[in-house]
Amino acid sequence: MQRSQDARTVLHITNDFTDEVGGISRHVDELTKHQAQRAKVVIAYLTRQRSDQVYEDEFGRLVHLISHKGSSLVRLFSPLTARLNATIESCEPDLIHVHTPIEALQFTSPGRIPSVYTQHSSVLDRWLEVPGLRQAVLARLDSFSEVIAVSESVANKLKPIRTVVIPNGVNENWPFNSSEQRAAARGALLNKHGIADPGGLLLLFLGRLVKNKGLEPFLLANKSLLSGNHGRMTFVVVGDGNQLSRLTNLVSRESLTCVHLVGKVDPGEVTNYYGAADLCIIPSIREPFGMVALEAMASGALSIINPIGGLVDIVQDGKNGYHLGPSLSLLPVLAKLSNETQKELRQRAIDTVCERYLWSSVAERTWARYEPLFSS
Repeated sequence: MQRSQDARTVLHITNDFTDEVGGISRHVDELTKHQAQRAKVVIAYLTRQRSDQVYEDEFGRLVHLISHKGSSLVRLFSPLTARLNATIESCEPDLIHVHTPIEALQFTSPGRIPSVYTQHSSVLDRWLEVPGLRQAVLARLDSFSEVIAVSESVANKLKPIRTVVIPNGVNENWPFNSSEQRAAARGALLNKHGIADPGGLLLLFLGRLVKNKGLEPFLLANKSLLSGNHGRMTFVVVGDGNQLSRLTNLVSRESLTCVHLVGKVDPGEVTNYYGAADLCIIPSIREPFGMVALEAMASGALSIINPIGGLVDIVQDGKNGYHLGPSLSLLPVLAKLSNETQKELRQRAIDTVCERYLWSSVAERTWARYEPLFSS
């Protein structure tokens, strides 16, 4: 990797990185890939792996794997590891960018090194709603040189702290699928999981199976539809989490014959699932940004969202996707869909991504916030 001789060193601190499926993981991965083209990038990745190691990856990023103490609660009341402090000392960064909330609340920038925090965590989002805790969290975040919010919703929750809104993005090489490619992807996906194709719409949920993602209330609100009583459709649920057993029992108990829980998939495969779907269902109860909505739109799947948090920044009802109503029923959305409507909205969705949410633009905007900090 060729860099200028006076390239800056930027240290990123995170407990979500490339072996995780999630918005923070993809944000750190894509942002640092772009930054590695112009700077020395070091990533301190706090992970549950028990062996610390250091390696340089194919993008020229120096990755320090640092074992942490486990759950969020345990880590919150444990000091940052000596290994992380040693990493900071050894790489001599010109700037430190923190991406995860536990680390943000514990972090104190050594010396006069400027520091940036990006808030895209649903964990910290919840803490900000607890009155006594809120003031302590805001006071801690206010010590950073710069705070970036990934959506207007996040920025509003962080007030009165001054923030700049820089969203997540998608890669320029993302597969913007044609209708022919989508048909082939559908066949391959259903064949892989041994699902018979009844025709009709293919719905997708992709994410962690946890309460905040809102899948259980969505399934209960659409029991009749997902039992096959309103025509042919297939609902593929991709993900793992602490609600998997509960959801599996719900699907069996309610005879939701259209629903197929296929488990966790490799992060490199997610584009195959987006590319096969007609509708991507995002019924989240809490969502600081909504990376799945953005990636689905880039793939030509219509994002159907519960209009909360950062999702409403991305998906405009009836223009590039649809909003669910308070009941979470999908039937009003289905009543609006025609082949022509789907085609028009898919194109608008792709246009939205290309105009506002490419990683090259996100990376440039982030670097522009770094520049004055380097010289401060």
